[in-house]
Amino acid sequence: MGIFTPDTAWGAAAMNRGGEYSAAFLADEYLDYLAGIRRLSARTVEAYSRDVRLYAEYSQVQDLSFPPDRRVLRGFIGFLNRKGLGARSINRVLSSLRGWFRYLQKRKVIDTDPLSEIEGLKTDRRLPDFLFVQEMDRMLSLEEDGFAGSRDRFILELLYSTGCRVSEAAGIRMRDLRRAEERIRVLGKGDKERYVYLGGPALDALEVYLPLRQELLRRKGKIPTERDKPEGPLLINRNGGALSDRSIRTVVAEAARRAELGKKISPHTLRHSFATHLMNKGAGIRTVQELLGHSSLRATQVYTHVELDRLRGVHARAHPHGSKNLPEKGSDTKDVNK
Repeated sequence: MGIFTPDTAWGAAAMNRGGEYSAAFLADEYLDYLAGIRRLSARTVEAYSRDVRLYAEYSQVQDLSFPPDRRVLRGFIGFLNRKGLGARSINRVLSSLRGWFRYLQKRKVIDTDPLSEIEGLKTDRRLPDFLFVQEMDRMLSLEEDGFAGSRDRFILELLYSTGCRVSEAAGIRMRDLRRAEERIRVLGKGDKERYVYLGGPALDALEVYLPLRQELLRRKGKIPTERDKPEGPLLINRNGGALSDRSIRTVVAEAARRAELGKKISPHTLRHSFATHLMNKGAGIRTVQELLGHSSLRATQVYTHVELDRLRGVHARAHPHGSKNLPEKGSDTKDVNK
């Protein structure tokens, strides 16, 4: 399958002593490409690295040639299963390998995708965790004061109003604010820019937070005026530095604990809630895709589950042959938002 020849510098380096392609070397090349050319986040590259290196190490231990054939890949799947990985985790590894093989095809290292005839394992459909409207309101109604409290309130409003990923929220700079337009520019996966929009409560929380942010920076001797540092982070810690992803996660988890929701909540839960509530209010799936920054519509389609459940309930109550065991007419919205 391979058409890479050792008469080039890159081709020679890719060969092992047996004159075959080295999976480990090609894995390193791919990960360098993801980080340096695609400019994916460190967290994303790390995830790809775990999966791709897992196969590279397996290949080395088994003394396998590269690229693998279908028999070898089925053996690898069996190996993952024996390691205790579930179907969903195995499919994630296979997805990472597919990306790697597509890259190698473009580089003309291999002719065809070795995984083209291998399907992923069947899994039960897992719907995203989200908060009902009343649960979201409980988190957002917590009393907050001072710099940290006002910042934390804005973080919650920001995540719920925009559907930002936690990394996107942490990366917002002052220059990204478009207060007059009620929107913010964010940098998503693959350095793709998009605008997200602030609702009334989020704008109110921003107006409370910004003066306190400016005052803290003055006290810390960071800047004399806000205009001097347009490249500065929007979300800062008590020392005036940029707030980390981990700190934002802690803010969300603490708010969920104080609201006594009884469930584990992360920034991604608020992102799921944002999308689910939009769909339930009639937003088109293409609009939700754009707001979330999804490159594929398939990733957004999972959020249709609440709307489908609502429509199913309306049909069951309104149709003469609908189920007689469902709540009375008019309770469909209440069920979704309880």
